[in-house]
Amino acid sequence: LRADIGNLDNVRAMVNAAVEQFGAVDILVNSAAPFEQTPMPTDDLSDWHRITNIIINGALYTANTVAPRMLQRKSGVIINITDLFALEPRKNFAAHSVGKSAMLALTRQLAIDFAPNVRVNAVAPGPVLPPADYSPERIAQSAAHTLLNRWGTPQDIADAVLYLVRADYVTAQVIVVDGGEQFGRFK
Repeated sequence: LRADIGNLDNVRAMVNAAVEQFGAVDILVNSAAPFEQTPMPTDDLSDWHRITNIIINGALYTANTVAPRMLQRKSGVIINITDLFALEPRKNFAAHSVGKSAMLALTRQLAIDFAPNVRVNAVAPGPVLPPADYSPERIAQSAAHTLLNRWGTPQDIADAVLYLVRADYVTAQVIVVDGGEQFGRFK
């Protein structure tokens, strides 16, 4: 199912279609997020508004739309895919960093509001899948910033999500899946 998650009416239609097709929404994974530079200061905030709308409002709209059904069934899991920029902002990525930080705060707030029957957590990936325009040298240089000397894979992130889906006693948490990038500067 596809929808513009920055548009509440589209989100409602998407969730209704999912319920019609599958019977219920048991698990929601919010992962939509443009990864684009937004240097500050700027005279044009259109990119800022577009990016933060998708990240923040998209996560809010989808969670808020599925939550009543989950709460009624007394069961559900919501997982937000944030990233390291929520924990360590990077130069020229203001909208992305602020959006992901807000998503992390939303994760914790919704975990409180939806407890005890709906669990809400986050996964914060580090470098996963190098961009197509990265040279082999740049890929190796970026990998060297992690303790594991490699980029993450989609499977690494999927494994963390699956853990959170199954971990019935975990809520309001963020799992960092970054190969130790946060501590790579210490090696």
